[in-house]
Amino acid sequence: MPLLHRRPFSASAAALLVTALIAACGGSGGTGTTSSGSGGAGSGGAGSGGAGGALPPPKPLSVMDWNTHDYFDTIYDNPDEGVPSFADYKGKRAGIGGVIKSMDPDIVMFAEVETKYILDDLNNVELGGAYVDTELFEGNDPRGINVGMISKVKPDKVISHKDDTFPVLGTNGPLFRYSRDCLEVHFTFNGRHMALLGVHFKAKTAPDDPDKRLAEAQHTRVIADAIVAEDPGAGVIILGDYNDLPGSPPINAVLGAEPALFVDATDVVPAGERYSFVFNGEQQLIDHQMANPLAAAMLDKSTVTIKHGAGVDDKTKYASDHAPIFAVYQVR
Repeated sequence: MPLLHRRPFSASAAALLVTALIAACGGSGGTGTTSSGSGGAGSGGAGSGGAGGALPPPKPLSVMDWNTHDYFDTIYDNPDEGVPSFADYKGKRAGIGGVIKSMDPDIVMFAEVETKYILDDLNNVELGGAYVDTELFEGNDPRGINVGMISKVKPDKVISHKDDTFPVLGTNGPLFRYSRDCLEVHFTFNGRHMALLGVHFKAKTAPDDPDKRLAEAQHTRVIADAIVAEDPGAGVIILGDYNDLPGSPPINAVLGAEPALFVDATDVVPAGERYSFVFNGEQQLIDHQMANPLAAAMLDKSTVTIKHGAGVDDKTKYASDHAPIFAVYQVR
């Protein structure tokens, strides 16, 4: 069984950790959203084979993130939630399951799923029980839409950050919490420590709060940097619904800067297909899959897909209003 626990993680504690490590390594400091450990991720740590050891052959790990849009169960337990009929629930489950089966990812990180039961039901009914682990913590969204995960790989550790509080970096407040959660999941895969951070940042729906969305993005990057500071051999992927566009402050906060610049897998998708959501007829890329330098070096660019077409874009029976992002990492 994976180790499941919640760990409070304050921005101040993370900043102190990163600052201390930078000072210890003789670094020049920075904004607190990057870590000196990230730049040397490929030189040691888990999965490196050790001094003089042979690296294992690469092993593919396929990862998908998808906002499945109000994926509720049929039980009324929240006045702000939507409650589908059983027929509509089964139809949505079948639609989502069909898309996942067609892409066959090893790990799926979801946004907008109400309960762990839904993930278990999806796995057992539509996916033949192919996924050995499901994860979901009840987060902060008043409608009960949460971040969740199914995986064919057993995690080593799963952490919820729903109770973390943090300001916009460089300010004293106000303090924010995640709109839903940041789901931190650690795996050992082919001898490599891999960590996934599943997110669903504040939406732009009224009342918008761009400072909250920026603070969520900054804090997620602080968590990612702390993981790499603790283990420079870790591959880290931040994936989910960022609710913002390339070039925006939240996106730039997650990307960071050299030598610890993250890479968005969707950068290699052809421009005409590089969108995950359509708003008022405008194609927008608001879902992302960003990897630290070590994980980005393992990305098989030929596999990166934002799935459109039947089952996703069919407005009479689509599984979601977002398109899923799929990528394979050749882990070693």
